[in-house]
Amino acid sequence: KYYAYATDRQTYLNNSPDMELTTQESAHLSRSLYILGVLCKYFDIDSLDFEDFDLFTVDDLFQLFIYYINHDCNQIKHKSLIGLGYYLQRYGQYLLQDTVRHLYTSYLIDENQLKIIRCQILTNLEDYFRDCIRRISEEDIEHTKKRRQNSDGQQQNGTTTKDNDDMDNDNDEDSNQKKQRKKSGGGGGGGGGGANEDYSNLKDTSDIHSEMASSIAQCYLRTILDTYLTPITAIRQCVRKVVNCILEQGLVHPVQFIPNLIAMTTDNDLTVQQNAEQNLQELDKTHPGIIQTKVMQGLKMSYQLQTLLISSVSTTNIIRGMAVIPNQQQQQQQQQQTQQQYWSCNHFLYSLIRTNRTYRRGLLTQLLKMFDDTTTSSLEEQLFVADNLAYFPYQVQDEPLFIIQTIDLSVSVNGAGILQQFREILKRQITSSEIEEDDDEDVMLMEKVLSYSNAVIS
Repeated sequence: KYYAYATDRQTYLNNSPDMELTTQESAHLSRSLYILGVLCKYFDIDSLDFEDFDLFTVDDLFQLFIYYINHDCNQIKHKSLIGLGYYLQRYGQYLLQDTVRHLYTSYLIDENQLKIIRCQILTNLEDYFRDCIRRISEEDIEHTKKRRQNSDGQQQNGTTTKDNDDMDNDNDEDSNQKKQRKKSGGGGGGGGGGANEDYSNLKDTSDIHSEMASSIAQCYLRTILDTYLTPITAIRQCVRKVVNCILEQGLVHPVQFIPNLIAMTTDNDLTVQQNAEQNLQELDKTHPGIIQTKVMQGLKMSYQLQTLLISSVSTTNIIRGMAVIPNQQQQQQQQQQTQQQYWSCNHFLYSLIRTNRTYRRGLLTQLLKMFDDTTTSSLEEQLFVADNLAYFPYQVQDEPLFIIQTIDLSVSVNGAGILQQFREILKRQITSSEIEEDDDEDVMLMEKVLSYSNAVIS
């Protein structure tokens, strides 16, 4: 019924491309596509139970969803995406096809695409990964049952064989009867082998689901992570859910997530921020030192995120690297007689790294290098880094003293050269061709500046 109506409207639209569906027709079509997707989620039409079902194939239904996703009506497009998401939970192999991959990727990276469409694609991916987790968990339970049955069967078979051997010794039976009993015992062992075979088949099925989910995660990972850099909070929340789901299942090596997780800890959405902090903390425990490998990329992504967030709510281009402490935490700080009202945007990242002196000093050194003459960092990014350095949660004197010592060393090496450059620039401004008679006061002031620069240089 629902498939027939959807195909009928498809034929109608193909024959009359200039015609539009009425509101009632659009609602009926959207409902039909949604129900078709739900039916695919719970019923496998490729199974033997549906061998007499010849109205349409799995591929026919897939092509139907793709057709309506490209429809101009946003309501139909959205419901088609929902139906396709349910469909792909059952037939996940289509996620690796170029059609779906290009469709999902193009919609996610398109900033002009509707927010609800982009969020639905991310929700579809999350639902698929969570469904994989559910299936693998169910198969693990089935593995455990089969293993127990196999173990119980072997124990029972061993007990029966031992009892038979004792009876053979007591009754002094002939050798032919003993051989016959041993053959019987061998038959019992064959039953155990059948259980082993069932267990092996179940494990292979679980491995297939896990490998497919891993391939799909790797296929869409780069696009998902790039989608996070957006001022739209709903999209960032959806990305956070997908990332968390992939990390929970361990489908991809976690090092690829670290820059985004570091940026998420600076998100103004509290849910995203807390979840990212938890993920980073778990990674730091299970993979010591892994965060340090991507820390600078994470800080740069934090700056990009803050730029997007501020540009969406303000016309100013000044991106600061500190934030006001939330009310609850500010009250705790006041109870501890602390006057600090701000903290670094990347305070949590520093709190993870500061426990290791080598990692801590490595981070601080890399941040200070961003102020060298050879740096390509913009002035705005340098301000963001300077704010972070000023408001990091230092605990011991060694931390700020190391920064002071490094800055002092840099100034002693490069400071004289910088002042000399200023001196030469100022000299060019007061050449004889530019000096006028009524500029005596300006010349005297300029000479004082030059004298002061000479004193500093010497």
